[in-house]
Amino acid sequence: MDLSARSLLLCVVLGVCHAADPLTSLSSNAARLARKLDALNDSLVHVQSVLSTKQNWLDRDSSRLTHDGATLTTLTHQLTNASAQLTALDSFLNTSFTSNLEPRVSTLEQPIAFQVSFHDDNVTTKMADRGPVLFDNVQYKTGLGDFSNSTGWYTAPSDGTYAFFLTVQRLDSRADVCLEVTLQQSGQQWSGCVVSACPPGHSAASNMCLVHLRQGDAIHAHSLITHQILGNVHTTLSGFKIL
Repeated sequence: MDLSARSLLLCVVLGVCHAADPLTSLSSNAARLARKLDALNDSLVHVQSVLSTKQNWLDRDSSRLTHDGATLTTLTHQLTNASAQLTALDSFLNTSFTSNLEPRVSTLEQPIAFQVSFHDDNVTTKMADRGPVLFDNVQYKTGLGDFSNSTGWYTAPSDGTYAFFLTVQRLDSRADVCLEVTLQQSGQQWSGCVVSACPPGHSAASNMCLVHLRQGDAIHAHSLITHQILGNVHTTLSGFKIL
């Protein structure tokens, strides 16, 4: 007798064998399936929640990327405009330096100065009554600019501020006559730029004058009251460009 037969005989003898109830078995299986479906549904809900969260993250990151892309485009345009402005400014500065600053720098690098006097002591013939003083000895000259011995005029080579020193001395300090000389520009006397050697006791006089000249302007020493002057190095005119 095999094992299954023995088990069936023992079940009959002991009276513990029961016939299988199909409805009960089906209900039990249905309950198990329901529990599994609930578990799957819970898992599906969890997965959907996770997916929704990740989708929100993706949407947020996409929005940020879109915003950053727009910002980058704006910055690119601004950088392009700034580069164009820098190029234009560089061109402007180069042009300005070439046309304006470079000549001025060159002028400043080369000093402009002169000093004139007379060869002789008695130079009455070089000083007409109420006329230009005709200095005949150019003691020093550097840079551009021109001094004419024949007219007594000094012509400014460029725009700027100039300083002039004028010194005069009477030939006869005992004579009771005045000697007055002024600096003039284009026939106009400069206010305050007069040297006056008048008795008693004043045989010599000097003055310094500052004036702004344009290129081509001319100045000269002009006598107001004529008297014999002591020439040589005693009566001089000098000037230089400050800036």
